[in-house]
Amino acid sequence: MVTVFQQDLIVSLFAAMMACMILGVTIEKVAYRPLRRSTRLAPLISAIGVSIFIQTLMTKIQGPQPVGFPPVIADAIYKVGPIEITKVQIIILIVASTLMLALNFIVKYVKIGKAMRAASEDYDTAALMV
Repeated sequence: MVTVFQQDLIVSLFAAMMACMILGVTIEKVAYRPLRRSTRLAPLISAIGVSIFIQTLMTKIQGPQPVGFPPVIADAIYKVGPIEITKVQIIILIVASTLMLALNFIVKYVKIGKAMRAASEDYDTAALMV
């Protein structure tokens, strides 16, 4: 059975994903796309500027004080000899490993991965293959 807290968490996650998607597309269109054919330094400077802008904007909106979140996963510490590992660290390790394996599979065996590799080698020739 799903509790109200879990429902709120799921809705919050989807809302955050949508907001980040919209923000990412906007930043790409405004800050990065105009600099596609420029030198390598220009997008780097643009990225630093966007980062400072977002940090300053959120500080103005939220304030400079850190905001805590309620724990979603119950704390549990497992000890194996002198090593202590928490349940959150185990979950992070499993999720990160799974995502790295999925990314490796996509890049090596899926059509879009082949296109990404081709574009990284020679963008102009890869664009002709579409």
